[in-house]
Amino acid sequence: MKIFKTKNKGFMLAEAIIAILITVLCFEILYSTINTVRTVSHKRDGVNNVAFAYIQLNRFIKDRDLMLDIKHSDVKRAILKQKKKDEENKVYYETYSFYERKGQLRMSQGYMPLMMNLRTVYFSYVNKDVMKMKIVERDGRCSILAFKLKEMEKDQRADEPKK
Repeated sequence: MKIFKTKNKGFMLAEAIIAILITVLCFEILYSTINTVRTVSHKRDGVNNVAFAYIQLNRFIKDRDLMLDIKHSDVKRAILKQKKKDEENKVYYETYSFYERKGQLRMSQGYMPLMMNLRTVYFSYVNKDVMKMKIVERDGRCSILAFKLKEMEKDQRADEPKK
């Protein structure tokens, strides 16, 4: 039995085409895997951002001992007040307003975006000491955050502006 041997040691055209097809297939699988990981990472990051924003906002409310001003709050804006005293021991209230504008949850004490990429934010109030925030993100995900606050004191000076 004679085996057919060529003097040319190299690839035949068919072998080269098969090698190129296998390489293209490997790159396609790699690209598909990377794209899937990016998509999953993006969805998970959104949940982490909402959770992080909730933790930070809750810490802000607790650290400042904020009270809910239900009288001036509505569906689009939450008004929180902090009781303070000046040098003469007179009581005044510092006001914080939370609202949605241009796809961001903002706080009124200067320009302070708390969350971004939002479609809408709705506020609702349970009793006089619980604020619920319904957040709808641009990608359609919805979250409801609840915050327990102090009830606003029945004090005539609550409506007075900060001096």
